[in-house]
Amino acid sequence: MASASSCFCGQIRLRALNPPKTCTSNYVGCNGRLLRPNGHRWLVASAANAPQQRGLEFANGPSPKPKIRAIASDMDGTFLARDHSAPKRNIETVLDCMQRGILFLPATGKSRAGAMASIGPLAKHLTSNGRHGAPGVYIQGLVVHGLEGELVYQRTLPRETARELVRIQRQLRFGSLVAYSGDRIICEKRNEYTELLIAYHEPAPDDSFGEVWERILARPEQELPIHKMLFVDTVERIRELRPLVEDAMGQNSGSAAISDGGYNTKMQDDTGNGAPKSMNWTPAERNPCKAVETDMRPSPRGRCVQACPEMLEVLPLDANKGNGLQRLLHHLGILPSEVLAIGDAENDIEMIRNVGLGVAVGNALPQLKKVADVVLEETNDEAAVAAALERFVLCPSKA
Repeated sequence: MASASSCFCGQIRLRALNPPKTCTSNYVGCNGRLLRPNGHRWLVASAANAPQQRGLEFANGPSPKPKIRAIASDMDGTFLARDHSAPKRNIETVLDCMQRGILFLPATGKSRAGAMASIGPLAKHLTSNGRHGAPGVYIQGLVVHGLEGELVYQRTLPRETARELVRIQRQLRFGSLVAYSGDRIICEKRNEYTELLIAYHEPAPDDSFGEVWERILARPEQELPIHKMLFVDTVERIRELRPLVEDAMGQNSGSAAISDGGYNTKMQDDTGNGAPKSMNWTPAERNPCKAVETDMRPSPRGRCVQACPEMLEVLPLDANKGNGLQRLLHHLGILPSEVLAIGDAENDIEMIRNVGLGVAVGNALPQLKKVADVVLEETNDEAAVAAALERFVLCPSKA
């Protein structure tokens, strides 16, 4: 039999029998939705009264449909609309999934406090009792919390890297430089740029230290862990800043420039610092009794990512949401194949690429659409998360 191209219809992975090298057939999904081929990916499009297609089989034979046990969702640009509000339909659909025993895991660059403030009434359902302590992947995978709110993992930005970013800020005088320390956002002095974070529901930046960065960073890491640092300025200025910071961090080697219609970002190639394809856990990581793993490995460099065009984030070199999510799934006893992940931006690539079903919203950047299993037509302003969950989690499949 010829190799088959795969698509998802409901929760069942389907493939066309003996498809041509470039497949042009359409396949009907749930609720009359049409799965339209787009290279090796499948674009979900509207299809009124679309006819049922023949020539489909289960990708793995007649085995039961894959079960989605967890949903990992980005926040800004994905779950949240452009005005930073949480669409009611998204909230209601997630609650429906939770009532069926499916975990909802925020996977975001936000702090945990910022994520909970963003999702409105959904937050109380994630934090309402001892078994729901806002489990999720926060600060780009650098802070991971379990079901009861326990800290499962954290990774800090080396002080040497932080000092280099301060030096860049001193020299180039960009809008503002802030640091994330768990649910606390630290700055030298609040200004119009630090206030932009409040619009994203983050905690108010804290300048109560009354000290310059050099003295703040002199504090011990155990007392003041720094997980990531963030430049905030105009879109144009951040576009100018990114290549300079990447050069300072040594990130330009092995990356390819991408024009993404707004960020002017760079995407790591397939041999870059992405999440591992397999979960190779150390003996310590296999110990379920070990509640917290803190990684403070020395590294002089960092990795630049963007979730918003007016902000440039610098993370530890090999940190990303994909790695953070894998650690959380291991802690919860959930396989990556049992997860639906959805996102929109560069910082979602590793997460989308390493789960059972990776979904890109309609407003996603081209480099994310390239690696996603499914590209939705719906944008974040059109409750794209709800559309994906209704189609691939809640809707019964049609064989």
